Amino acid sequence: MENAKPFENGQYLDIYGITRDQAGEYECSAENDVSFPDVKKVKIVVNFAPTIQEIKSGTVAPGRSGLIRCEGAGVPPPAFEWYKGEKKLFSGQQGIIIQNFSTRSILTVTNVTQEHFGNYTCVAVNKLGTTNASLPLNPPSTAQYGITGSADVLFSCWYLVLTLSSFTSIFYLKNAILQ
Repeated sequence: MENAKPFENGQYLDIYGITRDQAGEYECSAENDVSFPDVKKVKIVVNFAPTIQEIKSGTVAPGRSGLIRCEGAGVPPPAFEWYKGEKKLFSGQQGIIIQNFSTRSILTVTNVTQEHFGNYTCVAVNKLGTTNASLPLNPPSTAQYGITGSADVLFSCWYLVLTLSSFTSIFYLKNAILQ
């Protein structure tokens, strides 16, 4: 270990600038010519402020259920909170269900309405710090095939597919759309 140094008499091990990657079980062994080695194990816990490793949501249609998942890490494990804008959310209010686990929190919105769309913020807190990440809950896109506009345009595209084998039909359709 590069940042560890035993004391001269061999009784201690100092780890300078320990990181969370160095947490785990360490073993100390003492031996002499008289008996078998004596081995002791110690578990090192490295506390660190929470981090949000991943936050995911998707699009959801009104009337359906939407889900936002927040994955975090921290020692001690973080407590999670959810906000929509500046307003703290609680499980049971306005179709909101919040499930908290040791490393993740899941916010479910049941029977989504227009009022549910917008930015949601996941906050992870432990005694060493706080962090947050935001993500929108969006309705599905209304654009189809990159075309926006009236049903006539979508119908014309459908008609174009049906008449693709006929140059005359394509020419007629082009003129009809341009007029």
